[in-house]
Amino acid sequence: MSVVFRESTERPLLSSLDVGLLSVRDRGCLRLLYRAGVATADQLATLVFPSRRTALRRLRRLWQLGLLERAPLAPERGGIPVAYRISRRGSKRLGYHDTRTGGVGRVRHSLDIVDAVCALVRSAPEAVQVWLTEPMVDRELPPHVRPDSIVVLRLARGSAVLCLEIDEATEHAPTIRARLGAYERSLAGQTGWHVVWVVPTVERLGWLRRVGRWDDRPGLEGSSWSVVLDELRALGLRAPTHPIGWSGGAVALEAIVTDPRDRGCATPVATPSWVRLLGSGGAEDADEALR
Repeated sequence: MSVVFRESTERPLLSSLDVGLLSVRDRGCLRLLYRAGVATADQLATLVFPSRRTALRRLRRLWQLGLLERAPLAPERGGIPVAYRISRRGSKRLGYHDTRTGGVGRVRHSLDIVDAVCALVRSAPEAVQVWLTEPMVDRELPPHVRPDSIVVLRLARGSAVLCLEIDEATEHAPTIRARLGAYERSLAGQTGWHVVWVVPTVERLGWLRRVGRWDDRPGLEGSSWSVVLDELRALGLRAPTHPIGWSGGAVALEAIVTDPRDRGCATPVATPSWVRLLGSGGAEDADEALR
């Protein structure tokens, strides 16, 4: 299988395009694709656009303008999904660095990251207060710890900061053990912070739990978990979440969102205020939510 992104054959003159004339949602979509690297119309309908139909229409227009590239993906449960990313010419026109994602594995990984966030958003609208993608997490944790995303959740019962590690069943035991050790050191004293390993299958979950038991890591107790991606998609915050690196029973994901700190943000993810913020330049005020 391959993933081949293509620009529109209409080849518009981007120099004649005033990006400021695009709608706020269109500009918000472009900024989100810059952050996430790649996304599908269904994902963008959850995060930016009011419906899938609108997402498809607006994405086609942005593609025709030469701001986006698109590529068909392997069919899943019928239909052929399409992935979108900012084109090289679009990045230059918008003043961005070229962050286009390459390779089948990298595209799949990026889409799974976005899928995990979408599952949380659909499960509890306005619960996801902040979403920092991988390029945005540098200031929050030591350099040797770089989660795929950091998500801040706030429910009626409390809050939590989740470091999402999207596992594609490609990393071997030494790498996983080293990363567990790094998280044990980095999360020490970070009340309400958790690492959540999102795995592709139940079998991988079992393997990850076995590897996690090879070392004694008391610092991970209550703060290292794993969830199967399909269960997260189907159940959202009610998905069963299993301890990794310490002994304990499975709980619903929402059961770990219990820190008493009010980690609120004025622009929760996927709300109109967040989309307007993205369309205006981004820069969420996330300091309070991440404390």
